Amino acid sequence: MTKNILLPTLRFAALAVGAVSGQNAKERHIAFTAVIVENHYDDAGNPKGVYFETYSVWPDGSTEEIRHAVDGRPTGLRKIQDLARGVSTVLDTETFSKTTYTMSPAEVQRLRARKACAAGIPAATLLGYSVVPQMTTRATWGSREVTHKKLARSLDCFPLYDSTTLQDGAGKTLAAVTRVVTAVMRSEPDRAELTMGQNFTERRPSEVMALHLGMDGNACPECAA
Repeated sequence: MTKNILLPTLRFAALAVGAVSGQNAKERHIAFTAVIVENHYDDAGNPKGVYFETYSVWPDGSTEEIRHAVDGRPTGLRKIQDLARGVSTVLDTETFSKTTYTMSPAEVQRLRARKACAAGIPAATLLGYSVVPQMTTRATWGSREVTHKKLARSLDCFPLYDSTTLQDGAGKTLAAVTRVVTAVMRSEPDRAELTMGQNFTERRPSEVMALHLGMDGNACPECAA
């Protein structure tokens, strides 16, 4: 795995799963699997990377996000949040590594809650689902992130379209990312998916990076520190 693929891919491990968080707690989530294409662009709008992913939700709010490929190269990186066990696990099938995090009871409770969409009138239909538009702005260090989403109410407000633009203080685009759902399968995923990788070796993210760099013939002494 080359460095320009590895670094954005490792960032996948820290992605917040905002699509299933919220305040309106109900007993069961809508079970489905979404196919997602994520495109990255530079400040001039030139393509910088394409990610192919799937995102699955179980009725108890557990989720699995699989990054299948980056720029056509298979990765097999998975992030699993198993609410029944209260653990979040990142699996790397190339090095047979896993990194496990224990979730606090408050975090489990937050993820069990079904999200309520922001007030608004459905403005369009995507893949047969009525969607509600949502726009947010978040200040960052010397810049800001502007996000536009189209939320499907009948999928617990999961975004079928998500576009984030990073801008400088003057409003100039620095980079952009779009996530577009291309298909939705309305069925409960196999529960066995949540327990994959039990025989993988537990490693820190830096150790996984060191293994990948070693596979590419590079050394990373600081990774093992």
